[in-house]
Amino acid sequence: QSLYIHPGGRAAGMGDAYVSVADDATACWWNPAGLAFLEQPHNVSLMHSQLVPDWDDVYYEYAAYAQRVEGLGTLGGSLIYLTYGEQYATREDDPEIIGKFRAYEIIPSLTYGALLGENLGIGLNLKFIYVNLAPAEYTVEGIEGSGTTFGADLGVLWRATDRRLSVG
Repeated sequence: QSLYIHPGGRAAGMGDAYVSVADDATACWWNPAGLAFLEQPHNVSLMHSQLVPDWDDVYYEYAAYAQRVEGLGTLGGSLIYLTYGEQYATREDDPEIIGKFRAYEIIPSLTYGALLGENLGIGLNLKFIYVNLAPAEYTVEGIEGSGTTFGADLGVLWRATDRRLSVG
């Protein structure tokens, strides 16, 4: 279980609705345009989430940092680590364990957000994704079960002047 309490008192257990209220380091994940509304000069967010009860080695880690740069906007960065825990290798026709390994994903990202007006922010998040599911010696084809790719998120966030309505 994980719950992030926003400094303003809002809880980040609202599903995808958080896209329209993220205005701290978590905007690196929810909506990069939210960095444009960062009120503090810098912000840090750390999270640990146990994904499967009673399996201590299956979890999600998130760390993010955001820094406002006067006249430029807000720069941020985040790191996600997701582990599927210890895995056991067997042969197709034999359930005997022949090896153990760890499967995991690592996703570092760089984020930028800026105001286009008093109530409108835009943002961009660039990420590198590395997935390591199985070593070559434990796959049927004898090929490393890993891969890399890049991704990008473009975000927009509009806030009404009275802050009672936000759309992301």
